[in-house]
Amino acid sequence: MEGLLHTSKMRKIDRLSYLPYYIIYHILYLMDTKYAVRTCVLSKNWRYSWTHIHSLNLCHRNVLNSVAFHGFVTHVLHHRKDLNLVKLKFYCSDVELDSIDEIIETLMSIVFEYAISHRFKEFETDIVDNFPSTLFECQALKTLKLGQTTKCLRD
Repeated sequence: MEGLLHTSKMRKIDRLSYLPYYIIYHILYLMDTKYAVRTCVLSKNWRYSWTHIHSLNLCHRNVLNSVAFHGFVTHVLHHRKDLNLVKLKFYCSDVELDSIDEIIETLMSIVFEYAISHRFKEFETDIVDNFPSTLFECQALKTLKLGQTTKCLRD
């Protein structure tokens, strides 16, 4: 009986709340942004942790449509802390690249402007054209990967 009481007490401990922030941030850094945002329900300490990460992995495939993707991305950019951005991954692999709709094209401009203003160092995308000229003038950008479409995970 005593073993059962001890086990039930152990289950009530919130171990996530005791993780140091640098570990939480590193875990979130490695995740797709959609899932990093979802971690806010895990613990009170995790509620706004996703806003502190230095990478954004934005994938159209994980969102229902272009309008929802636009809404998600603008929410993330608006609520993210004003920190430098180390890595940006932006995928639209399920959108016809020859006929990217206006919503995605507008969103691309917003994301590029945001990334440049936050001094991003690495950029990876499956889009290979329609880049603003300011992208190539960005002094902080060190790595540019184009045309990779396999990095996007499905739900």
